[in-house]
Amino acid sequence: AGARGLLAMLSGVDCDANRLRAGQCVRTRMAKAAVLVRALDNDRFELFVDRSIGEYLERWLRRCAQDPIFSN
Repeated sequence: AGARGLLAMLSGVDCDANRLRAGQCVRTRMAKAAVLVRALDNDRFELFVDRSIGEYLERWLRRCAQDPIFSN
């Protein structure tokens, strides 16, 4: 829950459900890394990154998601 808001704040992409619909993709940057975001449904996304930074980006996203600013 809250994936759309988290992605919007961390990437600067307009993740509004009317703009980024299921099946659509957008390229962006997160934590200085190139990321392809694919919307699966309303609050589920797949992120595609270079294999060499996958674990780093996953840890970074998990830490960000625990920040009180995202706990709405």
